[in-house]
Amino acid sequence: CSGSNSATESDPKPPCCPVNAVWSAWSAWGAWSASCGQRNHTRSRTCSGGSCRGSTICPGSNSATETDAKPPCCPVNAVWSAWSAWGAWSASCGQRNHTRSRTCSGAFCRGSTTCRGSNSATETDAKPPCCPVNAVWSVWGAWGAWSKTCGPRSHTRLRKCYGDACGGSKICPGSNTANETDPK
Repeated sequence: CSGSNSATESDPKPPCCPVNAVWSAWSAWGAWSASCGQRNHTRSRTCSGGSCRGSTICPGSNSATETDAKPPCCPVNAVWSAWSAWGAWSASCGQRNHTRSRTCSGAFCRGSTTCRGSNSATETDAKPPCCPVNAVWSVWGAWGAWSKTCGPRSHTRLRKCYGDACGGSKICPGSNTANETDPK
């Protein structure tokens, strides 16, 4: 017999041998998702092998995301809140005032503008109600001149009442005039 006693045939689709999959090295981190404020960036890797039955696959994820723990803050121009309601008057009558306030938001980063003006405003009552004060007499004034130089005569002295201009005040009791008579 001529020829070989064995023949070899090549399998056009041979079964693959199980190979455990492995990760490539991580890529460099990508660009941040924002230039300031809350932001993150991503990197990736590739799984090689493990395509045959019986192979192990790569454990874990093919991408990783990192959030910036201390991102630079974004410049934001500050703005005032609306004014609060006016507070209570500092007194129920007489000279008095009340206050209101507002809050500045933003301007926490370099490059931000701050709020201009004051965070509080005070208003004085232009026409406050007067406070009731019990009236009191002043001291008596000096006696005036005698009405005549001789014979029966009289003279007068005066005093003023202070503090009875407001509703609820008590007026001064008695008269604001005193008379003295000389019978001679």
